[in-house]
Amino acid sequence: MDFLLSVFPILFIFLIFYFIVIRPQTKAESKRREFINNLKKGEIVILSSGIVGKVIEIQPRTIILEISKDVKIKVLKDAIQGPFVETQPQPQQKESKSQESKPKEEKK
Repeated sequence: MDFLLSVFPILFIFLIFYFIVIRPQTKAESKRREFINNLKKGEIVILSSGIVGKVIEIQPRTIILEISKDVKIKVLKDAIQGPFVETQPQPQQKESKSQESKPKEEKK
């Protein structure tokens, strides 16, 4: 019985670690693998190095990306991080800027 009580905290910590770290990581990796397997010509992808390019040709282990007009590179499929989604930064509201510039009134 003492053995079970001494092993229980270690097992509990491992279970927490599994559900917080390992399981989400394996789900994300399987989603990335699925994206790579379903890759099509014309898609825009981002590499793990930060390079963004358009898929021109797909080969068994590599792909050819066009990163600029008439500039093509050959990269391993494993270097693909995922699809590139360009997001526009949200413009700040005028009210928040005008409130920041006004001095705050003191309450008595």
